[in-house]
Amino acid sequence: MNIIKLLIVGCVLCAPVLHADPLVKINLRFKAMIVDRTCTVSPESQNINVALGTWGTKNMVNVGDQTRPIPFSIRLTDCSAKNVSLSFKGPQDTTNPQFLALSDDSTATNVAIQILDKDRQLLPIETFTKPVAVDTNKNLQLNFFANYFATRKNVTAGTANSTANFVLNYD
Repeated sequence: MNIIKLLIVGCVLCAPVLHADPLVKINLRFKAMIVDRTCTVSPESQNINVALGTWGTKNMVNVGDQTRPIPFSIRLTDCSAKNVSLSFKGPQDTTNPQFLALSDDSTATNVAIQILDKDRQLLPIETFTKPVAVDTNKNLQLNFFANYFATRKNVTAGTANSTANFVLNYD
């Protein structure tokens, strides 16, 4: 019986310690927006491989030399939005943050990937395009180009790969 009394007294004495305020309080804020106007990314646009080709270093001798732009498209379907804009998100080149940096496993140096809009104008990384209207069939095809760009002199040969994601903005 004494053991039970001892346990009860121990629990009563320890209760305030077990329910004490923590030393650090963390406040979390969650912000989001739920929208009903979206599009579906078509299956062929969910994993796009843009083959930029094989180029000789003799084509990229000076800063600003670039390869031929290679077209690629992103198709959206079943859009309830009226307009869509898009930006590319990925590692930014240290010499020119407007360009996509090569991945760490690439062996070429002094080169980055330039993304161009449908008019072949530079689309800097993390910059949205102008809004584009969705057609009457609720579809949209966004056209782009990509090419290599010499960011420094003496581009060295090797693999020159990168990865980017695209972010859609609905209007």
